[in-house]
Amino acid sequence: MSFRVVFAWQVSKPSRLFTSPLWVQEKEQENMKALMIASLAHDVGHPGLNDAYLKKVRCTLATMYSDPLLEHHHFQTCLLILQDIRCNIFFDLESEDYKQVLDDIKLCILATNLQKYKSQCEKMRHIIETGIDFRKRQVRNSIKALMMMACDLCGSWKRWEEHKNIVWSLYKEYFNQGDKEVSFGIVTPAHMLRTNAESIPRYQTAFLLNVVTPIFELLSKVFPQLKEITKTTQDNLECWKTYK
Repeated sequence: MSFRVVFAWQVSKPSRLFTSPLWVQEKEQENMKALMIASLAHDVGHPGLNDAYLKKVRCTLATMYSDPLLEHHHFQTCLLILQDIRCNIFFDLESEDYKQVLDDIKLCILATNLQKYKSQCEKMRHIIETGIDFRKRQVRNSIKALMMMACDLCGSWKRWEEHKNIVWSLYKEYFNQGDKEVSFGIVTPAHMLRTNAESIPRYQTAFLLNVVTPIFELLSKVFPQLKEITKTTQDNLECWKTYK
């Protein structure tokens, strides 16, 4: 079984943590199912290469989709799967409700693009500072987007041994891309060079500190039950700081 398939299942499990009755409004149940489907499908059809590489080599995917191209590819692949009646758990919805579910799936899948984490965090800070009104769709959408990003980062809050194995799997993918870029004479990011493997603890320390922790801390202000995953993430951060 491929790493991406296993990871999709891992991502779908924590999404259940966020289906709190405190904020799920009437008629939102189908949209919460959409969150689960988006979690499972968020990496479907992933080639194990990032947007930058696909653009550099002028891959067909880069000509088919707008930015973020991989997230658009995952969403379109999800739509193809849902066209099969055997796979479509929303087949009995009215057309308007079905359109809303698809919009939610698209919102959630596109939200996994980490290039947008700063803007997503800024939106959430503003929502928290001005008072969270769950009756507003734009508020719920912002929360769902950051929730989905947190689900995509679920490997960060696994216990140390499992977390470390997930990180090794990710870096195998990065190094495979780095090898391709080097062979093509393409400028390669430092963290994707196999020769920099000894710097993984430093890369992970910076990632957990500057990207993951702010996302989890903001969400824990909306969902207090998430404080435990923030603590586990901090434990992993400390392990990377001292990793030999």
